[in-house]
Amino acid sequence: MDNKNEAQNPVIPAEKTEVILPDAVVSIKVSTGFYQRLNNIVTFLVEGKSQTEIESSHAQIKAKDIKEPWIHHMQTLYIFLREFQKEAKAAGFVKNLTQEEMKEALLKFQNSVDENNVKPEVVEEVLKEEDKD
Repeated sequence: MDNKNEAQNPVIPAEKTEVILPDAVVSIKVSTGFYQRLNNIVTFLVEGKSQTEIESSHAQIKAKDIKEPWIHHMQTLYIFLREFQKEAKAAGFVKNLTQEEMKEALLKFQNSVDENNVKPEVVEEVLKEEDKD
C-alpha cells in the first residue's frame, strides 16, 4: 500500500473498492422491525418542525419540487416504506383492523418500542396522498 498516496487523499483507499453498478436493481428481505426503524427516522426528521413545515414538505414531495435536503431524505424514506407496504400486502402480511383493534395493537407495539418514539401517521399521510396520484 502506498502510504504517501493515502496521506494525500485519505478518502480514496489505495486498494480496490467494491462499488454497486449504477443500473443495479436488487431485492432484499426487510423485517417489520427494520421497517419501523425507518419510520423512526421519519419521526426524527420532522422533530421540531411545525405543522406548516410538515405540510409544506408533503406538498413539495407531491409537486416533485423539493427545496430542502431533509425533505429529499424524507421522500427517499417514503418511497422505500411505500414499497415495503406494497410487498407486505402482496405477500398477505397486511391485516385490516377496526379502530379499537388498531388502538390495542399500537399500545402493545408502543410498549415494545424504545421510548415510544413511533409516529407512523406521518408516513401514512404522505403515502395516502401519493396513492391518489
